[in-house]
This record gives sequence, structure tokens and C-alpha cells, in this order.
Amino acid sequence: MNEHADPLALARHYETIGRYQAALDALEHAGEDVLHDPESWLLRSEALRGLDRDDEAVAAAQRGLELDPEDISLLDALALSELGRDRVDEARRALDAAIELEPDHPTLHAHLALTLARLSRYADANTEVKEALRLAPWDAGVLRIRAQVACLADYEPRLVRAYVEELLAVAPDDPTGHAILGTLAANKKDFRAAAQAFAEAARSDPSRQDIAETAREARVYAHPVLAPVRPIWRFGRWRAYFVFLALSVTLAVAHQNVLREVLICCWLVILVLSWLAPPVLRRLQRRRYGG
Repeated sequence: MNEHADPLALARHYETIGRYQAALDALEHAGEDVLHDPESWLLRSEALRGLDRDDEAVAAAQRGLELDPEDISLLDALALSELGRDRVDEARRALDAAIELEPDHPTLHAHLALTLARLSRYADANTEVKEALRLAPWDAGVLRIRAQVACLADYEPRLVRAYVEELLAVAPDDPTGHAILGTLAANKKDFRAAAQAFAEAARSDPSRQDIAETAREARVYAHPVLAPVRPIWRFGRWRAYFVFLALSVTLAVAHQNVLREVLICCWLVILVLSWLAPPVLRRLQRRRYGG
């Protein structure tokens, strides 16, 4: 984009494509006039939140609201930044104020749903999700938050997956949708599917370091070296241990010593793999991919 373009337009362009530091740099070089424009503080807040600098994002949104206390975009940005630093009550107050100004804004209702879910008020969150869907049934942001709320509320995995599939039908590259699929797979100890889903999420949004780290960890547990261990994880460590003890005692009573020794050797190999393989694989992965 032309470096001599309007600084706010340039910052908005960078913020839209996820180049948050470039957006901040554009605002820094825009001169003092933009300090009196609420949009510049909105862009600054969004860029800072994208860089996980939530305290500064809150301060930027508050500066913008000093210029225009009824700017719903700034109130929304303030709410999301407060959520980022786990100040959920403050986030809710900002969203309540925004919805009072514009009651039929679907994104505000969706963000309020996410906030209420963070407060474990799942019934109220579901009510807000329904209202957001009524106002914008095919909006990707609304569908994304419906899936997030369902995940936070620990809905039936099949229902969460159905919500994610509806989201990905509208926004195939949505990183949150792929990350939720990865979480569902990891919960079932299906680490190969989890690794694929998290890798897709990381590809869709390279700026999300948390997703990239989760993708690396899932790749460790999906490694072929750990194939003998994964059935134990799926079955349950303690259940597998008690089954091993029962089989060992049964074989001893039946005087099947050779089979018992084979069983013990297999169990020891699985234990050693489960203890030693993950840290070794992490080190090898860091050497290969960095991070």
C-alpha cells in the first residue's frame, strides 16, 4: 500500500491483515492531529490487543472514549481488551453500555455472550448467542462465538463439532474453528487429528503464538514413536495399570511365567516411552523448527 496514503487508512490496512506493529508504526508517524480522532485510538487499541498488550489496549480505548464516550466500537474494543486481561466484570459493563446505545448490533451481543460464558453464566450466554444469530445468522464472528461458548459450556462434543462445521462452511480458514476441532480431538486423545487441526489453525493465523505452541505440542504426541502409548492414554492410565496388574497376577497364578515376563517387558517399554519420548521429541522439534 502507498506509504503516503492517509495514515489512518494505512493503519487500518495493516490491522486488517494482522500486521499489528506496522499499524502502530503508521499511527506513530501520523502526526499529532490523529490524537484528536477517536478512530486512531480504536486502531491503536485493536493493534495492541493483537500483540497481546492488553493493558495498553485498554488505555488506548479509554483515551478514545474520552473523545467520544458513545463510540460503540471503542466500547467493544475496551471490553475485548478487558477480557484479555481477565477483568470480566469490566468487560461486561462496557458491552452493556454499548448495547444500550445500539441494541440491534449482533457483534455486541456475541461478545456479551462470550463474556457471560467466561463468568460461567451459560444460560444467559446462550440467550445472547440466540439474539446475535437472530440479527446476523450467517455472520462468521457470531458463528465463531457460538462455537466458543459451546466449548466453554462443555456442550456435547458432537454439537460443538456441528457448530464448528457451520462456522467453517462460512469461513473455511477461521483459526478459532480449527483450534476447537483440535481441542475436541485432543480430548479424545486422537493426537494425529489434533495435530492436523492445530496446524491448520496456525497456518490460518501465524500471529497466534498460543496456537502455534499448541500445534507443536500436538505434533509431539502424534509422533509415530508414541504409537504404542496412545492406546493407553485413550483407555486411561490408571485403568490400564490395574488391567496390567490383574493380567500379571493371573499369569503368575497360572504359572505362565514366559507370558508374564513378556507382559512386564511391554509395560516397561510403554512406561519408558511415555516418560522419555515427549521431552526428547520436543528438543528435536525445537532444533528442526525453532521456537
